[in-house]
Amino acid sequence: MDSTTCPQCQVTIPIQPHGGTALQQCPNCSADLFPRDRSLQESVSEMLATITSASRAEGTPILSGKIGRFEVRGLLGQGGFGYVLLGFDPVLDREVAVKVPKTNSLSMERADKIVQEARAAARLRHANIVAVHEVGREENLIYIVTDYIRGQSLSARLKAGKPTPQQAAMWCAALARGLHQAHLAGIVHRDFKPGNVILDEHDQPLIADFGLALRQIDNKTSDDSNVPSDQSLGGIIGTPAYMSPEQAAGLGSDAKPQSDIYSLGVVLYEMLAGRRPFTGTLREIVQQAVFADPPSLKTIQPDAPAELVAICQRAMRKKPEERFDTALEFAEDLERYIAGRPTRSLPVSTLKLARSHVVRQKWFIALGCLLTVALIVGLWASMQFQNWIGNRCRVLLVTEPAGAQVALVPIDLETGQLRHDEVIRPKISDRYLLTLDPGWYLIEAYHPETGVQEVYRLVSRQLQDYDGVLDRDERQILATRARSVQRIESNGRVVWPTIKISQQERVANQHQMTAVEGGKFESGSDVFGKMFPLVSVELPPYWIDNAEVTIAQFEQVMGYLPHGLKELDPPLESTEAVRFVSYWDAVEYCEKTGLRLPTLDEYLFVATNEGTTKYPWGDRLQPLEQWSYRSQDNVFDRPALFPTIYGLYSGVVEWTQTVPEMQGKLPPIPPRLREETGIGDWFNTRFAVGGGPSIRLGKPKTTDYELGPRGFNQVWILENAPIGMGFRCARSVLPRFVIPLQPPQYVKD
Repeated sequence: MDSTTCPQCQVTIPIQPHGGTALQQCPNCSADLFPRDRSLQESVSEMLATITSASRAEGTPILSGKIGRFEVRGLLGQGGFGYVLLGFDPVLDREVAVKVPKTNSLSMERADKIVQEARAAARLRHANIVAVHEVGREENLIYIVTDYIRGQSLSARLKAGKPTPQQAAMWCAALARGLHQAHLAGIVHRDFKPGNVILDEHDQPLIADFGLALRQIDNKTSDDSNVPSDQSLGGIIGTPAYMSPEQAAGLGSDAKPQSDIYSLGVVLYEMLAGRRPFTGTLREIVQQAVFADPPSLKTIQPDAPAELVAICQRAMRKKPEERFDTALEFAEDLERYIAGRPTRSLPVSTLKLARSHVVRQKWFIALGCLLTVALIVGLWASMQFQNWIGNRCRVLLVTEPAGAQVALVPIDLETGQLRHDEVIRPKISDRYLLTLDPGWYLIEAYHPETGVQEVYRLVSRQLQDYDGVLDRDERQILATRARSVQRIESNGRVVWPTIKISQQERVANQHQMTAVEGGKFESGSDVFGKMFPLVSVELPPYWIDNAEVTIAQFEQVMGYLPHGLKELDPPLESTEAVRFVSYWDAVEYCEKTGLRLPTLDEYLFVATNEGTTKYPWGDRLQPLEQWSYRSQDNVFDRPALFPTIYGLYSGVVEWTQTVPEMQGKLPPIPPRLREETGIGDWFNTRFAVGGGPSIRLGKPKTTDYELGPRGFNQVWILENAPIGMGFRCARSVLPRFVIPLQPPQYVKD
């Protein structure tokens, strides 16, 4: 038999099958189980009368009916504010959550306010915020349509047990970034708590229910006098256990972003301590929130990391101006802890005590306090050092053939650029056992008898250490990729796949590559000079494919074809260039064949005849009718200096390994560009070359070709692979980062 839960006393109550009489009041406390508002019942197609004996897997009754265009398929939950229904959008063919507030006890003004606030929340788009898609009204019925997230609330997760400090920090950092996005839009949540956070299938937290949010206009908040409140407690707004002191004091209508920061600090406190900071009756909780300091985390949980305790204390300070200035600052301090770097939040209580003693007491007491502070700071520094050591990983690196020299180049996750000034060059050994910081690395391996190989590798204990700058979908994608580039043993040691260095000449012959001697030329754009100005570059010798990788080559090496190719009708011939290729698929192909992707400079060098022509074939634009996705059909598309290389500008759009790098000062946009512009973080983009965007989309246009190879403007997201995306391979003749102990032998074909 199906059941429901009393919203007042939480007693489980059975519901009669279809045709029976459903209880309207709780037999235990007489609270209303369902709304008495007749219009609401009718608008949900008399949902009580349509309850059937069929149930969802979770035991939730199946309902029928329609709200707006959305079909009602079940009751997900209910509370004092209203009902959350499982809906289906027939237009977009997807499940949604439909929130139906209880409107029978609300004034018309308050109902309008709910719609206004929901519309404000609908403007928010962030990986850690549940998106609001539609707000509607039907007579006395208000409904809010959001994403349907399969998962459980953070509140339910915490009831099952405390998370680890690392997990708590990661969740709170993600939530802080979501709150910051809302604050940038002028929206304050004002009721942030674990019950309003949902953990999705990938364990990523999303903020839900901006039902109490207010939009700030000209630094003032709109009046919200109609919010239901306990008037005996001064009209407080929010959930008492998580509300800020200013909210508990009845100033909820004037709540600023610092109120949400305080509430998130309470959530972090609960994760670390396993309990909330203030307990008791409603009045006792409110009084403690306004006047009392929370119990010391170190007393409740002695093992709590000192850095997280300090961050939590700062977020929960009584005065808003003493908390973090922004939720972004909160998130960044948590991410410093996650990465094992020193945090900026210090235990201020000890510092304040020392300072007050210096002012009020005699010099010998002040000296004693200063010594105490020095001891504490020394201990803190020691803990930071130990924590930094603990976050580093032992990594096993093996090359084939053995005895190769290696160089490890860290990759900056904010900009995607290689940190050339931090290159690690360990001593020669058959097996390298290194101690490295978490993050992504470009590894170059060199053996004088075989040549050079470059690969990407990850250092991570949990596969999420590098995820601070990525959105939710990319975290899952790269976590999957990470499993193919590292393995974690039971002792915590990271083991990388063997780096295999293939014989250089053999690879060049098998892949039909051309040797390029390199040299000086002007690289960059003569079209977008402000962003990518022309600069003098000197290229070392390298090999590059004569043409793009074909469908047959890709399938032979990878064992599968890109998904998009399977849907083309008619199918392509195996000799045509492979398409629908994501960046990471191209990288994997290159490693398996002992090659790498070319750099943007290497492409421009051959595509402009060492910088002397506008197009590969010269300075004259060819008629559009001669263009083809089949490189062998475009006989004119061959550089004069490199006649064995073709399809540089008339085949598919090709990946390069070059990450865009802005020249000069960056514009006032944070490096996490996906949150602000939807373009993607620099780390998640690469230059794509060879014709304009129309080639990438499979619809060539004359205007896209007129810019020439230097008119590159395709900064493309790694995992997005439209119809025209392919690649060709390259390989270094001389190592770029390894300093050879033996002079390399360069053999020109």
